[in-house]
Amino acid sequence: MGLFWHSCILLAIFLQVAIAASVPEQVHLAFHGDTSEMAVIWTTFYDGLHHVYYGTDVKNMNQVAIETSIKKWTSGSVTRYSHRAKMSNLKPSTTYYYKIEGRVFEFKTLSANPQSYRVCIFGDLGYEHGNSTDAIIRNGLNGQFDFIIHVGDIAYDLHTDDGRRGDAYMRRFEPLFSAIPYMVIAGNHENDGKNFSNFQERFWMPHNGFNDNHFYSFDLGPVHWVGLSSEFYGYDREYGKESIWTQYNWLNTDLKAAVSKRKSVPWIITYQHRPIYCSIDYNHDCSEFENTFLRSGALGLPGLEPSYIQSHVDLNFCGHQHAYERFYPVADRKYYTGVS
Repeated sequence: MGLFWHSCILLAIFLQVAIAASVPEQVHLAFHGDTSEMAVIWTTFYDGLHHVYYGTDVKNMNQVAIETSIKKWTSGSVTRYSHRAKMSNLKPSTTYYYKIEGRVFEFKTLSANPQSYRVCIFGDLGYEHGNSTDAIIRNGLNGQFDFIIHVGDIAYDLHTDDGRRGDAYMRRFEPLFSAIPYMVIAGNHENDGKNFSNFQERFWMPHNGFNDNHFYSFDLGPVHWVGLSSEFYGYDREYGKESIWTQYNWLNTDLKAAVSKRKSVPWIITYQHRPIYCSIDYNHDCSEFENTFLRSGALGLPGLEPSYIQSHVDLNFCGHQHAYERFYPVADRKYYTGVS
């Protein structure tokens, strides 16, 4: 009898651990370039296919999004599974409920062609010292903004403690990120020495760039949004120079297409982690009010600003310097006042 109960206890513990490992967590949404679609991404610690059931009635979620991919990946001693699915045929201005393995979430779609919306843009937000975390979550859940753009340096760092820091950060923000899209771009703290693996596996940005999360674009109402990697410049010696050229060539093609449809999508807004212009105390990223390599290039490699100027990019957002600065219109180190 003692051996029997001992075996039963071990079996029960094993089943509880297995069930907990297969529960979806760190659920978050992302735009993929079509307001009738919404990407949903989640993490488990156990292999297994999940379906996403969704609909406008919480008691009758009769639409099904089958996973497009399950990716097994390892960070140190911890193995995770990243799951990705896309909810399609969404109606505009509608509240949807979705369920993954018994967990229910909700979000509201934007209008079919939204001419105004609110976006929360920030960078360099850690898990342990995220002084603005509570305010971001509270204001987001209160409807103060419609989606988020995080311009790099996420959790400090996603890969710390075999990725457990990233897990904790994504769990903390799950109530918000599961309700509004969370768009990200890599910063220097996403470099884990393994080709930004935690950043690549945890998120799913539009893959119209180079089939990963480093650079991409999407249209939303009157704005063409472009996310870019400044880290190709920051780590060119570590990862090579080819990525700079790949992104540069893609950017010029993307901006050319954006300019051609400017009558219907008049604004072009770009974002990357490191700033082109900055006026804080001297450091290697901010010498003489600029990041020269990122702005104009060096050693035969192209910078970003000439492409921005040629296509008349309207706004550029960035982080990295842990300081708030807002400039007059500026191009090629010349500032312009009295312009609209």
